[in-house]
Amino acid sequence: MSTKEVLKQSFAVKSKIESFFTGNKIQISSDGRHVFTACFDVIKVLDVSDGRVVNEIKSESDDNIIAFGLSADDQYLVIGHQSGLLRQWVWEDRRLVRTWKSIHSGPIVAIVCDGTNRLVATGGVDSSIKVWHLGHNYCTHNLKGAQGVLGAIAFSPVHSDDSYYIYGSADDYSVHVWDLITSRHVTKMDGHCSKVTAIRFSIDRQHILTASRDKLVIVWNRSDHQMLRSIPIYESLESLEVIDGRRVSVINALQSDKLMATAGEKGVLRLWNYGTGDLLYTQQNSLLAVKQESGEEMNEKIMNSQLITQTLYSEELSQIVIVSYENNILFHKIDDLSPVKQFVGHMDEVLDIAILGANETHIAIATNSPNIKIFELNSLNCYLLKGHTDIVLALETYPSDPTLLVSSSKDNVIRVWKFADSLTEARCLYYGSGHTHSVTSIATPYIRCQFVVTGSEDTTLKVWKIPKKSTDDSSDEKPTALSAKYTQRAHEKTINAIALSPNDQLIASGS
Repeated sequence: MSTKEVLKQSFAVKSKIESFFTGNKIQISSDGRHVFTACFDVIKVLDVSDGRVVNEIKSESDDNIIAFGLSADDQYLVIGHQSGLLRQWVWEDRRLVRTWKSIHSGPIVAIVCDGTNRLVATGGVDSSIKVWHLGHNYCTHNLKGAQGVLGAIAFSPVHSDDSYYIYGSADDYSVHVWDLITSRHVTKMDGHCSKVTAIRFSIDRQHILTASRDKLVIVWNRSDHQMLRSIPIYESLESLEVIDGRRVSVINALQSDKLMATAGEKGVLRLWNYGTGDLLYTQQNSLLAVKQESGEEMNEKIMNSQLITQTLYSEELSQIVIVSYENNILFHKIDDLSPVKQFVGHMDEVLDIAILGANETHIAIATNSPNIKIFELNSLNCYLLKGHTDIVLALETYPSDPTLLVSSSKDNVIRVWKFADSLTEARCLYYGSGHTHSVTSIATPYIRCQFVVTGSEDTTLKVWKIPKKSTDDSSDEKPTALSAKYTQRAHEKTINAIALSPNDQLIASGS
């Protein structure tokens, strides 16, 4: 009796790795359990423990989000859309409370909620800040006096029946001060010579700290808004945080009274005493900073990949959360600034993937980036392999050793990476730089890790010999250069695919 042969089979999706963050500022709940991000026209709520999306806030119309703010009690989200509409949501049950027009004559770029849970301020490209009452559905203030895009806004943490200040900075490089009680422009604090990117308050609420792309942090007296000191930071700054120094173990306890953390173009966190201006500690193990060889120049893509665009300090987690230019979210311990985890917010176009490890617990992904993303499938924690200087095009592992990964790139180079048994870290063992154009395809042998075959836009196939020394050897810091054993012009145009026969004796190529 013949049995019916199954010609096809359907598969259900077990899990997905997808984009959840495409730009703008993020928010973190006061209890440290959730991170809020904007992804096109959706607000996504992530569980900090594993990086998975647990809630989504989406309006009926496809209206991209350009800014949003979280209330101090973590109850409300106020979302600004490209259409000029503002929407207030109770995010936990996805209930829309109200919708209204922003009445800004242009896009909104910043939304900040105050500590009383009653007011929200919106900053626009029209040189104005508008303050809204969340309970009574009207605009309480239309604050003018600044020039340009109002991207940095902060409510004073101290207020009374006589005064309640709000601070804002635009393209005129000044920090403007308005009194919400009198609706009057009180003063402006001049001192920076480039865009102010952050406004923070000291723990004792006696000082205001401002960071700028002019590589300065300025400390101001909150009572009279006079400058106390200007601290040179020696990098263009995107953010700063005031930190409780008692939680930091890497600095002297005597210097922990007035502590701030700065971040910007160099991709590292640095701790300073803003009372004296002294640099106390520089992060030693940044996941963003690119190691630069002597005399080597970094291209724009590499420089941007290490840029920190935002920082958040979570007292509940005792961690500093940073956001990178590539929309990655990284968590760091506050006591020594060591990295805890990283979530990749935006995948862009996926060019290739490879499964890693004997138990297939990790995957490597090549996207429109020089960095290779390594995901742990159980937690979605991710780390980056850095070494290529242009977009990575292809990835391949060795069937006989799934802890070895080969990558190729538009920088005309291939690299062989060796992972630790836990797959939590890897280093580059070898590199090959014989192709004259982008290396577009890779094939690895089935039986032994003795060679690798590559195809390129230069129309050639190359067979690279892997040295006989053990691939477990980790004594050398720098990768070893490979030499091509064979080179053959195989096609008239770009080689797009390569395959090896199961006995490793034949090579098939497609163009």
